[in-house]
Amino acid sequence: MVQNPEAWGALNDQLVDALRYLCWWFVGGLIAMSAGWYGGTAAMEAYHEWQKAGPPSRRRSRRDEVTREAQRGVRQIETFLADLEERHDLGS
Repeated sequence: MVQNPEAWGALNDQLVDALRYLCWWFVGGLIAMSAGWYGGTAAMEAYHEWQKAGPPSRRRSRRDEVTREAQRGVRQIETFLADLEERHDLGS
């Protein structure tokens, strides 16, 4: 029985991010091994540059998306009210 679905969702997101991070390093290791084996020093230098760049940034959480959508909605309401006020001032 799930007591708090939001907490489980957050935990699930963190576990997915951790798994994604570990997979990134695993695939990078495989690439480095094969590049060193077949590509020589030039391939290893390219791998080291890629490694310095680090894993891709984490995706934004749903809260960020909701906040962005709410801010856009507030802007639309403010624009609508400003247009309505402007029309009211012109009609008087």
